[in-house]
Amino acid sequence: MDIKIKNKILSCAIFSGMVFILALIYAINPASGKSPFPPCVIYKLTGLFCAGCGATRALHEVLHFRFYEAFMLNPLFIILLPLITYIIISYLVNLFFSKKILPKIKVNAACGYGAVFVIIFYSLLRYFFGF
Repeated sequence: MDIKIKNKILSCAIFSGMVFILALIYAINPASGKSPFPPCVIYKLTGLFCAGCGATRALHEVLHFRFYEAFMLNPLFIILLPLITYIIISYLVNLFFSKKILPKIKVNAACGYGAVFVIIFYSLLRYFFGF
């Protein structure tokens, strides 16, 4: 099978899976007691919110156009959501068309260290100040 066809099938499969997951998050409130979404392991073990706690609930609120509520659940996730969305869309578009249509965001070691620092700092803010 041609590599271009494989890329198109892969990008369509990834896109379909993401649409399914987004539809599930839209339809089922993660804050409800009967949520199929897994709970945060860090919160279950320590009782402390991690940097990702509330991201699924925040995404549910964004999909319902309740941006203030989403921001209150996880500000870091909401701030990074446009960047995350662009990275995913550019990856899928470039994979589907087998060429660079959208520019990739270049990430080096400094970006990785910066991301780790921001996540740890945000986790500490959540722990000490209840963000």
